Formats: sequence, C-alpha cells, structure tokens
Amino acid sequence: MTIPNIWQPFYGYVLKDKYRLRSLIGEGGFGGVFLAEELAGEEVVGKVAVKIMRPREDSTLEMQLDELELSQHLNHPHILRCFATGSVIVEGETYFYMVLELAEESLQVRLQRGPLPVEDVRVLAEQMTEALIFLHGSSPALVHRDVTPGNILRIKGQWKLADFGLARTLKAGSVVEGISLGTHHYVPPEGFTGTMSPAWDIWSLGIVLVEALTGRNPFSRRASLELPHLPYPFPELILGCLQEDRFERWTAWRIRDTLRQEEPPAPAQPAATSSVQPPAWLWWYFPLLLLIGLYSPTIMWIPAVIGLVAGSVMAWQRKSGWYGAWAIGCLTCALLMTMIGFAHRPAGYATGDTSPAPAAAPAGAPSAGSHTDYSGAWHARNSQITFSFTQHGTGITGSFKMPGSSGQYMGEMDDEGQLHLQYTCADQQGIGYAEVIPNADGTYTYHATALNSPKGQWSETQEIVRNENP
Repeated sequence: MTIPNIWQPFYGYVLKDKYRLRSLIGEGGFGGVFLAEELAGEEVVGKVAVKIMRPREDSTLEMQLDELELSQHLNHPHILRCFATGSVIVEGETYFYMVLELAEESLQVRLQRGPLPVEDVRVLAEQMTEALIFLHGSSPALVHRDVTPGNILRIKGQWKLADFGLARTLKAGSVVEGISLGTHHYVPPEGFTGTMSPAWDIWSLGIVLVEALTGRNPFSRRASLELPHLPYPFPELILGCLQEDRFERWTAWRIRDTLRQEEPPAPAQPAATSSVQPPAWLWWYFPLLLLIGLYSPTIMWIPAVIGLVAGSVMAWQRKSGWYGAWAIGCLTCALLMTMIGFAHRPAGYATGDTSPAPAAAPAGAPSAGSHTDYSGAWHARNSQITFSFTQHGTGITGSFKMPGSSGQYMGEMDDEGQLHLQYTCADQQGIGYAEVIPNADGTYTYHATALNSPKGQWSETQEIVRNENP
C-alpha cells in the first residue's frame, strides 16, 4: 500500500518506545490507522492497531486529550478496546494517538461483498445498540458522532464500535452547540447546524442498518429518503431512527426493546367468499312459493323449509352469501304468506285440518241469546252427516258423525242468523271451517273449506236440506 506523504514520517516510527508502526491499513478524513507491533524491549509480543489523528479545531488540546483518555475506561463487549492514548510531536506537528485492539475487518469492507443476511443485520443492530446504551447512559454521557461502517469492526465473531476520535462528552447537559463534524452521509439534520446530542448516533445507526440490509446508503445520491421493502422489525425501527426532528427520534433503549420483541402474528385473513351465484332457476323458487302460498299457506311450508335447509348447507359448503340470501328468502316468503293467510281467515277460524265439513246449524236454529239443544241429519259432499249442538247465547258447541269419521265443532251465530263454525275430526285427519247461511225459501247455503285432509285442501258451496228435526 502506497503511503501518502502525510503519513510517511510515521512509517517505522516507534511510539513511546513500545509500538512500532509498520503499515498503513486505513485512513479517513480525521486520521490514519497503522498496523503496529507491540514491543517488550526489542522483542515483539503482539500486534495492535494505532490510530494517528490531527487535533480538531472545535476544542482545546487539553479537552481533546481528556476525551481520548476517557476511551481507555470504556469497558464494554461491543466497544473496541483502547490500550493507550496520548499526543506526540512528529516533524514539528502535534498528533493524537490511540492504541487499539486489532480487528479482522470493518463493516465497510464486508459490505463490499454485498448486503448482510437479515439475521446478521439483526445481530449487528443488537450489538451496536448495546454499545450506544452504554455510551449514552454513562455519566457524563458520551456521543460518538461517527457511527459508520468504517468504524464498526468485527473481532472474533463480534461487532464492536471503534474510533472515538470525534467523541464528545455532554457535561453541561444533553445538548451541545458547536462546530459540525462527522462523516457527511451519516450526519443528522441538526448536525449541520452544530447541535449535538445522543440522537446524533441514533440517526447514524439508522443509515448503517439500511446499508447493511441493502448494500447502499439511502442518502448517497438524493436528498430524500427512499426505503425498499424491509423485513420485520426494520421498517418501523429505521423510520424511528431517521426522524428529522431529533425529539421524535427513537432512543437506543427503545431500539433494544423493539429488537427483543417477536414478530407479531399476521392479521387473520377473512375467509375467502365465493363469488359464484346460485343457478338462475333458483330465483324462480320464490314466485313458486308465493303461488303455493296463495293456495295453501300450510302446504307452502314444505318447499320453504326444504329451500331454507338446502340454501344454508350450500352457503356453508361453498362459502357463498348468495345461497344464504336464498335460504333467508325462502323463510321470508313462508312467513309472509302465513301472516297474510291468518289476516284473511274467516270468523271463528283457528288453525286446523280438513275433513268433510260438518253441517252448520240447521233451519230453525235458536236465535241469539237462548239456550237450545238441537240434533239432525244433513247431506254434505255426498255423505250422510248427523250432528247435535248446544247454543249458549251466540256461542255454539257440538259434535258430528259421518261414515268413517267423527269430531267436534264450535262457533257462533251472528245477528243475521248465520253460523260460523270451526271443526276438528277426532282422528285429526281433518281441520277446517264452515258457514251456514239461511235462505228466503227455507233452504240453507252451506260453504265449507277444508284446510288439511287426506284429500288435500278443498272448498265447496252447496245447498243442504234438513231431513230430521227434533
């Protein structure tokens, strides 16, 4: 390696009779680093790194020496060990020196081979954060001011923060106003105005982590920050480090807590819902239900229940809301037609089954308000029906018999002498209602409606004749 003119005087130089500088292994804007031999007399007992620096202009020589001496007492697993510090005059110029632990390579050299794996970046972030917690939590607090890939060194599998040549203590508080220093692409916005605080190092660490993950500095070619897609927890963490307002910037402690957290589970995805609609013919099911309901609300419940069950099963199996809507539609139609049927039922009607409707009260039936027992025989639906009833006021109760069946009926007589009856067969094979209307010629008009019977629902109107009268 060619030695620049500025470092020529140090080539082979023996520092304090203990360290012989052999070769230049690195240099930057604030100094050069030499590979040196540690001597015990004339015998070489080890190898170290020696950093030679020119004094800064932002403070006195005494203050800078005090800060360098402080680095000898920084004992932390992730801070490069400093064995000795001091000043030396070479060819009439004053220089500071630091004798340091010899590293294997820097992060800057490692990134020349490409970005680090995500898990390695996480380890890097954890170890550098621990180093900053140690510095920022010291008394007095110490701000590094030059956290860059060139100052992060790898030694025996561990990353260590090095080069405290620009470090400043914050004896007067948490913020110092002064001359801006540091490596340009790693200086925070407030650093260009000379404001120094622990937040400076957090900004620099955020830039380092982006470089470690992507292989490039996010501010190297543009003024605005553009981050690619980064794995957990780096998107939130890096944005926390790179807040322009230093008061909003994360602390090293918060970074450590975030790195220790496990990745939160991914939000549950809603179950995929099929967009497949039921076949078009299913929607014709509703008009069919309504037509059946007009004829018989009771019978309508059979296809309605079938549609409800089938639609519910298909909605669950195919994860389709359309089938669920179809099932609800079937139930709604059945309920609607049932309510309409009840609203328009004849007087005296209650739910029931059919059978041949029993004859209503015959001619000569007692008037409202009296108590009368009556029996007789009538012809209805080609069947011989015998019946008897008792009237209490306008209320009527009675029984009837016919071939193969018998039953009870009840009802009432209105002010015009018409009888409104409801009947139920004893074997529950028939439920219905009937009306008996007296005619001017002494006959009666009999109108019966069977709601449920072995023959199904039927309705008929005929004239009936009384054959017997007690």
